[in-house]
Amino acid sequence: MLGFGDPTTARRRKQAQRVPLMLGIASGIVALTLLVTVGLAACSGASSTAVPPTTGILIRAETLTSGLGCGRDPTQLFKYAVVVFGYAGTGDANDRTSYTTAVTSNVFDCYTDGAFISLQPQAGSSTFRLEVYAYNEPAYTAARAQIDAAGTNTTVLRDSTPTWTTECTATQQENVQALASCDVLKPGLSGLGGEARPAQITLATTRFDLPDGRVATCATAPPEEDAGADASDDAGTDHTPDAGADAGDAAVEAAAPVDAGAPITFTKVRVRPRVGATPAGPEIDVTCPAPYTAEVDGQPRRYELDVALLDAAGTLVDPGAQTVCTVTSQPGTTSSAVCR
Repeated sequence: MLGFGDPTTARRRKQAQRVPLMLGIASGIVALTLLVTVGLAACSGASSTAVPPTTGILIRAETLTSGLGCGRDPTQLFKYAVVVFGYAGTGDANDRTSYTTAVTSNVFDCYTDGAFISLQPQAGSSTFRLEVYAYNEPAYTAARAQIDAAGTNTTVLRDSTPTWTTECTATQQENVQALASCDVLKPGLSGLGGEARPAQITLATTRFDLPDGRVATCATAPPEEDAGADASDDAGTDHTPDAGADAGDAAVEAAAPVDAGAPITFTKVRVRPRVGATPAGPEIDVTCPAPYTAEVDGQPRRYELDVALLDAAGTLVDPGAQTVCTVTSQPGTTSSAVCR
């Protein structure tokens, strides 16, 4: 067949040309597989030692805030300071009082765990005692500079009027972040063997703005003087009739609230404290303008004071002469109630 070669010979030539190409592809795949395997092995070896274990002790924040909560409310824990003590080398190593060598300290937010890393053993012991000084926001704000600068000086911290205190112990172990065992927070310094300074709540009895808009004043209180207004009238007021001024006065009168009723006077104030719906003390009658004052425990609490205004005989002066005042106690201080 002229012009055409042998079909069998042509097919054999094509097959011979494919063999080197397939061998080359197979070799490339094998080489790539080896490279990936070696790379994975190298990565695996490097990552196994990237994060070394931690040696230290830790106070869980959630342990301290349990039952109190963490936040800015006066009844919640806001910040806490911790001072770490090591074994002094004398006395019973199983007795907390033998741990008096100050090691370190720090101040933490209520939501942050109190961590201390790689503490040096003291007198051969890796056990530590921790003193915790905890504060609500008002207490911390009042003594912030003192607290932040105290370091390991517990005298300064004890004078900073902590809201709560407690004590913890922990034994440091190699490559372990050991959890501290802490006693429950107690008011004031009672968590460290001291005393919980009493708190007081007080209520002024000179004047009350009642819920219906009326004003109630103590019948025996000295009258309020508006000396500033009188002086202004005498010094710079022109008594010549002025149309503009009259128009302004008319506008003020139109904007003034409607009189809710005649003012109420009272002679006595009956106060009953409670926490929620639970009575928190005896019901007391106070002759105004003497303030109502009560001593309460050292635990910060929000008190509601039910107030009734009475005459000299102890009778309610008006059905609407009642209101509710609130106050949150602060250990070691006197807190004033605010009325609705």
